[in-house]
Amino acid sequence: MTMQQLSEQYTVQALAIQQRLTQLRLQNRHSADPQQQFQLQQRIRALQPMLTECRALAQVTGHYYDKGYHHESYTF
Repeated sequence: MTMQQLSEQYTVQALAIQQRLTQLRLQNRHSADPQQQFQLQQRIRALQPMLTECRALAQVTGHYYDKGYHHESYTF
């Protein structure tokens, strides 16, 4: 697998996580049950760092061989 292919997979995963976050937020808005809202908010909080990480890794792997490329979270 090439770094570009890996980047594409991270991008696809980031999109899937973003879609799930959108669904959870919508459910949270329409829920009247405080317990369900709490559980949804926990799931949202757990997915947000995953989304950030997937997006960052998509960038890093996509530019891995670009000379001079720098990402604030990763060095290579």
